[in-house]
Formats: sequence, structure tokens, C-alpha cells
Amino acid sequence: AEDMILEKSEILSKVKSHNNAIYFASEELKADKEVVMAAVKFNGGSLCHASEELKADKEVVMAAFKSEENDVSLNWVSEELKANKEVVIAAVKACDANLEAASEELQNDPEIKALLK
Repeated sequence: AEDMILEKSEILSKVKSHNNAIYFASEELKADKEVVMAAVKFNGGSLCHASEELKADKEVVMAAFKSEENDVSLNWVSEELKANKEVVIAAVKACDANLEAASEELQNDPEIKALLK
């Protein structure tokens, strides 16, 4: 257990300053919300390495789309969140191309279409 604590604290400090640090985390840490939140806040692209469960976590996904390094793909999030208007709005604000991954209903939403640059 000692090693695990060290590993988590090490990864936590690394994901806050290195873009792909989460890539080197264990599967267990990729499913750890604290670690993944820290990673996506620094670099939204870290979301692609998160566990499936966390790709379905609205708080994590929204944090990724609001990060500075915003190369996040809506393709990485759960089907349920691709149909969530708040998530899709954040995704499209980050990158127009994300609209293609949204649910059909939201692809045709006038409010979301209006966000396209």
C-alpha cells in the first residue's frame, strides 16, 4: 500500500505539469477521479487515457473541455454525454469539429449550431 500512495502522489504532481503523464499511470489511477481531474484541468487531452467510467463523468468531461490545452475530442466521452446539451456546448466551443460526435438531436440544435465559428 505504501508504494501505491507514493505512486499516486507522484502521478498527481506530474499530471499537473506534464501533458501526457497520465499515459504512464496504472489502470487503477486512470480510474481515480482525483488524478484524472488534475490531469484534464492541466491538459484536456488527458481525457483519452481516463477510464470508461470517468469518460462518462460529467464533472471530469466538463473540466477537460474547459482546460487551457484544449485538444479534447467529444469522441472520447460516453454516448450518454454526447447527448448532454451542456457537454456538447462546451465541446463545440472548444472545437467546431466536435459537433460531428454529438447526438443527432444536438447536431440539429439551433442554439448549438449558432456556436459554430
